[in-house]
Amino acid sequence: MRIHIVIILVAGLLIGCSDKQFAIEEPSNTTNNTVDTVSVNKDLKEYSILEEKVNLANYKLNIVNDNPYKRVIFIENTDNKNEYKSIFIKKTNRLKLIRLRDGIIYNKVVS
Repeated sequence: MRIHIVIILVAGLLIGCSDKQFAIEEPSNTTNNTVDTVSVNKDLKEYSILEEKVNLANYKLNIVNDNPYKRVIFIENTDNKNEYKSIFIKKTNRLKLIRLRDGIIYNKVVS
């Protein structure tokens, strides 16, 4: 029994004295991921539904993820606070629009 306790204590000591340090990096909004221009946004397949459900004149669209599988957009108000989140699944053309305070307000396939 004592040998098990000694092994656990030595393992803990070795792990605690390790030279390796792990850092958690927060994702940053780079110019490659953020789109603020209206002309680009109007070309998005889901733009017409976003415009119908949200008064986009009062909001700014920030694309935070756009890869071959999905596009995630945060919709910010004039105070730069996220109010909506849009998730567009490209393979199935499904759009989910979420009002962050209230929950899902749209979840359908876009034609």
